[in-house]
Amino acid sequence: MTHHHTEFRYQVIRYLVTLVSNGDLEHLQQLGLNPNHHAALSQLNCGDLERIVHTMPDSMFQLTINTQQLERLICCCQHHQSDRQLIQQLLKAGASYPVLNDLYGLTSADVATLRKQFQIPQIQGRPISLSDEQQDQVYRLWQASNHSTIAEQLLHVHQHTAIAIRSLWSYLNDWFLIPNKY
Repeated sequence: MTHHHTEFRYQVIRYLVTLVSNGDLEHLQQLGLNPNHHAALSQLNCGDLERIVHTMPDSMFQLTINTQQLERLICCCQHHQSDRQLIQQLLKAGASYPVLNDLYGLTSADVATLRKQFQIPQIQGRPISLSDEQQDQVYRLWQASNHSTIAEQLLHVHQHTAIAIRSLWSYLNDWFLIPNKY
């Protein structure tokens, strides 16, 4: 038996004993254990648990993983990571609380925490007003952009103009109707 199998078996037995100790009979029953098993597990000492772990046959339990649910959870985690990276890029590019609140529903406390985590200084003052030339450039870049989200479009325009996201946001909210924020 490999170390990984021993560790897994130990964790399974430990989990069962924890359920018994907590009186979680419902979960024990869902795992196929009856009240006799509950009573017997509660009487085991550490040596008994060690003996069970080392003598437990593979056929003692079956483990199945719902791969569809696992894939959905992985996809959600990947989406969350992607959003977090976009938020970090937006903050570094001068996004303010109103931008992140509108795009991601973040609170001012969330934004402050993220700024601290990413070591991005707090923004001071109001967004700058864009010159006529900057407005034309932003308008052309925005119209030509084929990014799937507003956050990506904002970053695209910022990368081509070096205008802070909060100033772009202010201009875009004044002049454009943004139909879909996501």
